[in-house]
Amino acid sequence: MDTKVTKQMTEMAQSMIDSMTAYHKIANGALQSLARQQLAVIDGIASIGTRQMEALKDVKDVKDALAVQADAAAKLNEMMVNSAKASLDEFKARQEELAGLLDKGVKDMLKQAESLKR
Repeated sequence: MDTKVTKQMTEMAQSMIDSMTAYHKIANGALQSLARQQLAVIDGIASIGTRQMEALKDVKDVKDALAVQADAAAKLNEMMVNSAKASLDEFKARQEELAGLLDKGVKDMLKQAESLKR
């Protein structure tokens, strides 16, 4: 086989490996970030539950109990909305990284195709 063709095939294979490695880093970063977010949510739920139990021990009537429950529900709702926003931000950031990777891959492929013409 011609040395030029061998070199071009090697470069194409290396480009594919580099793209897969970059994709893996993006996907792994997303998974780690989402796992950290989920652990924070679990910790937040536990904290809200603990504070709710502490507050309920001093309740004297149903009205006070409902107020404690409403406060806990509001805090839980706020935490879940913030978690959802953080997840969406994470997905958007990773989407932009993947779009950049795809764009680079297309440019590299076109460049390699052009070099094959020569």
